[in-house]
Amino acid sequence: MSLSSGLYSYLIDQAAISALVDTRIYPAILPQEPTLPAITYQIDGLEDRFTLEAGQTGPVIGDVQIDAWGSSHKAAADLSALIVTALRNLKGDMGGVTVQGLFRDTQIDIYEPTVEAYRRSIAFTIWHTE
Repeated sequence: MSLSSGLYSYLIDQAAISALVDTRIYPAILPQEPTLPAITYQIDGLEDRFTLEAGQTGPVIGDVQIDAWGSSHKAAADLSALIVTALRNLKGDMGGVTVQGLFRDTQIDIYEPTVEAYRRSIAFTIWHTE
């Protein structure tokens, strides 16, 4: 299972999140004329740790960006709080991916005039096994 697939599966299975967004969880790009609230996510990079002698020596480190979209700043902030709560301190199974550690790195609020929506963009680092 890829990190992207595991993340999607995990988020869609969270009752509080799916109650708000239903299946509106998209890889990277929000559709044109979106129904809000919604979530987009993307893998910004994967890094393996390895040596020539032993091969891969530890977990894969994934940099992930998750955006919570809403028609108001409060709606985006409320959805992002549910995402952070669902992911905070997660260890073990995440939609078929084994997570050793998951850490929130940064968070920023943005208004997107092209879709007339607010988004809270959250960067996470996920240590996992592929």
